[in-house]
Amino acid sequence: ARTVALRVKDALDGWSAATAQRSADARLWAAAQSDPRVMKDLQSVLRRSEAESLLAVGDELAPHLVMLNARARRLARMYTNQV
Repeated sequence: ARTVALRVKDALDGWSAATAQRSADARLWAAAQSDPRVMKDLQSVLRRSEAESLLAVGDELAPHLVMLNARARRLARMYTNQV
């Protein structure tokens, strides 16, 4: 019974953390949409993250990731323009 209780507690903790993260992401996205400074900061972080990811992978995969990131950015722009 104690093992089951611990599993349930861990599952609820995970669910609660995931719910809190989704809520925080939604608030940040809403702030970014209404404040160009926040959007600029987010874009800067994303570019930095993409650059670090590219450096972390081998040279063989880098061109493919660049292409995928370009497509993702294009889709994001299309979505933003529709909203």
